[in-house]
Amino acid sequence: MARKAVDALAERDRLALLMREEGLDYNEIAEALELSPGSVGTTLSRARRRLVESYEALQRSREEREKNAAS
Repeated sequence: MARKAVDALAERDRLALLMREEGLDYNEIAEALELSPGSVGTTLSRARRRLVESYEALQRSREEREKNAAS
């Protein structure tokens, strides 16, 4: 389910998160994504928030399906 949540992100958000997870610093991410280093922090913050929202939506959907299957 976590992979689905990551895949649901916009490409730039997904790439920024994955690069940061791989250990790249803000300057390296900025260069790769053609952003200013200051924008990387904003992009990562937004991406993290959207990742949580996506994961929670998938979780609610899964719980609803399980609930309906049990009925």
